[in-house]
Amino acid sequence: MKLQESINVNTYLTYKPPYNIEPDRKIVSESFDWDSNHPKTLAVICIQKLSENWRGYPKLEHFTAKDKDLFLQILDTQVPLQILVDNIKNDIFWKRCYKSRWTDSPLITNEKRITRSDMNCKRVKYILRGLSDSQNLETLDFSHCKISDEGAASIAKFILRHENLRSLILADNVFGPSGIESIAHALNHVTCSIRNLDLRLNTRLGSEGIAHIAVTIARGCNLTS
Repeated sequence: MKLQESINVNTYLTYKPPYNIEPDRKIVSESFDWDSNHPKTLAVICIQKLSENWRGYPKLEHFTAKDKDLFLQILDTQVPLQILVDNIKNDIFWKRCYKSRWTDSPLITNEKRITRSDMNCKRVKYILRGLSDSQNLETLDFSHCKISDEGAASIAKFILRHENLRSLILADNVFGPSGIESIAHALNHVTCSIRNLDLRLNTRLGSEGIAHIAVTIARGCNLTS
């Protein structure tokens, strides 16, 4: 999808102002506002309007590279998190989202659910950082995502710092024995209060990963289901 960048020359001549904004030169380098009166291109106006009400469509892959960069620079970080996770892979945007969405105003919630998305390890790290001050969090649901061993290790560290967390739902992800080992160690820690652990459809755990959980249960963790 290529957005219009120019207008018909006859349309331009019709609306051309009768005076010249800069009679002697086009650029006044010593003034930071030299172009403040210049009209925005049609492409910029279109991108601004799209960003104001964006809910996942048009898809980012339909933009040209230049238009996509501008779109991600101005897109509101308060767009529903599920939509952002499902559509945006740009790490620069996620850093901006983390700083503007969570740094200044910690979330007050007792559960966080992001499911059926392509959320990977980098994105889960940003989200967990944003939730770091949510000490009343009781349920964390990252089911049907793409969290691998590194992301599972981040989750393990997170649950150690949140004593009120009772339910951890990680069904259908892509971590293996190494990732579940990190979580298993956390489950046996004295500060861990997890009661419900959902690991359904994690086909990469294998017998080694299942053994890690079995040992954790045998050692007397707090799991009840």
